[in-house]
Amino acid sequence: MKSSLRARRRNLLLLCVLLIIIAGWFWPKKVSPESYSYYSSLLCLIVGNPQNTPNGNLPTVMKKTVAQSDSDYALTKTKYDDAAADAVIKHWKTLSSEQQQQARQDSTVCRQLMHSGN
Repeated sequence: MKSSLRARRRNLLLLCVLLIIIAGWFWPKKVSPESYSYYSSLLCLIVGNPQNTPNGNLPTVMKKTVAQSDSDYALTKTKYDDAAADAVIKHWKTLSSEQQQQARQDSTVCRQLMHSGN
């Protein structure tokens, strides 16, 4: 009887720990101001380049740009921050088409518009 009760308690404890781990995994990540600033500058660089058609593939272009930003011999590689990039892209999509056009033409305007969302 006691071993059955212990087994139930142990299973309940394991279930609670597992639920805490899952909740922590899916909990929204806080984006640091430095990361937001980096990714907003990166977005302004990307949208300002007329060769890019970033509306549908901004995350892909951003990932590629971050991956290519490190030298082959760099000891620490820059990791792509999904949360920061997603926050910047989400803010970009809230801008009107007129604001986006202004941002594409002038990087200073772009940075000002993007920092207004942080």
